Amino acid sequence: YNCPDAAVGEILVRRYLPGERRTHATHFDQRALFTAVLGLCDPDDYEGGLFLQPGAHASTRRFPRIDVGDLLVHSFDLQHGVHLYSGVRYSLIFWLKDSMESVVLDTRPWLDDFVAEGDPNALHMLASDSYHAEDYRDALRLYKLSMRGGHFCGLHSLAVLYEELAREAQEADDPEAFEIYASQSSKYYLRSAQGGLAVAQRHFASVCMEELFPEHPSTDAALWMQRAAEQLDIYAAHGLAEMFRDGVGGVAVDLGMARFWFERSAAAGFEESVHALKSLRYQER
Repeated sequence: YNCPDAAVGEILVRRYLPGERRTHATHFDQRALFTAVLGLCDPDDYEGGLFLQPGAHASTRRFPRIDVGDLLVHSFDLQHGVHLYSGVRYSLIFWLKDSMESVVLDTRPWLDDFVAEGDPNALHMLASDSYHAEDYRDALRLYKLSMRGGHFCGLHSLAVLYEELAREAQEADDPEAFEIYASQSSKYYLRSAQGGLAVAQRHFASVCMEELFPEHPSTDAALWMQRAAEQLDIYAAHGLAEMFRDGVGGVAVDLGMARFWFERSAAAGFEESVHALKSLRYQER
């Protein structure tokens, strides 16, 4: 990494136990220049574990074998997550920055260099900062640059931002602005969902259920929710189960399918699915 002054900024211990959290959704480590993961458990004691996912779709996932004492190091621009199918896993995680000064000041100066080079990952991170600061104009500019640079999350981020603007226009009773923003949000949601990004498919299904976009009725919702659920998105699995339970989103009531998807989500530690399963069993009596 050509970073002789690197310093540890944060240390985390993560555990994945039966009856607790079994997954950590795909994400990027935005607070670190690079991350080091120390193996604490025999990989033969669990199935699954840390995965690296360089692409939008779960088919690009790879589960590296990390033995006790192995140290896996990756940069901030690598999407990753955790999915445990069985067993118990602990890991020790180090988030490192370029210098102790960056740790003390809680800054990310390396992003400036990457942005100057047009790096789409750094552009996307700065865009997210602007979005959370409600500087939507700057966020739009940076998200578009990130998208044009090939960042597969850029489309989805633009969809979410335009959705936010559409809802604000709706509350302000500005139908012209609403139509413009809703059209942009719909376009980017569809492109991102078609590109295979699970979170985009799940969010698109949710806005279809609300019928925010006239060209995408609520009957489209189950299709996109299922595509996300099939990628092991536990929130989508829960949402799809609710659709089958209630007969909405373009599917008929099917308690067997509802139970299947609730069980899949509950097995991954999603507490709402655990409670929903109990209610469903009572309903089936």
